[in-house]
Amino acid sequence: MRLLACGALNVTMSLGLLLSKDWGPRSVEELLFEVDAALYAAKPAGRDCVRLAEPRDSSTGAAASAMKPFTGLR
Repeated sequence: MRLLACGALNVTMSLGLLLSKDWGPRSVEELLFEVDAALYAAKPAGRDCVRLAEPRDSSTGAAASAMKPFTGLR
């Protein structure tokens, strides 16, 4: 296989992030579901976007807040 040099390749990515210390004892399936939902929230928000999944309030089942942009990496 021969590769040709064609210049710079621009790459963008959207990420879903979940900080496990915030979630307590949860099943792997539940954590994967939540981080997947965060990823799908990041996609329409634009390029190079990260969304943080947040635990739901156990009494109401509602998220503590909406999935929010994660800015901790900058």
